Amino acid sequence: FNPNRVEKILKQIDIGPDLTQEQRAEVMELVAEFADIFTTSLKEVLPIDFIKHKLTIDPTVKLPTR
Repeated sequence: FNPNRVEKILKQIDIGPDLTQEQRAEVMELVAEFADIFTTSLKEVLPIDFIKHKLTIDPTVKLPTR
């Protein structure tokens, strides 16, 4: 992993104060381990055209409305 990238990501996220020190350390370790899947800018998010999602919803089920 790139330590500079990890540092940049950690500066942009807010780790809640309700976590224990151990939990905070785990979050930071996860960020370091998976730094390549975090984005620090929308410019890094590229569109893809090979994934399609299909939701199979039972038409008899009443869905909540706003």
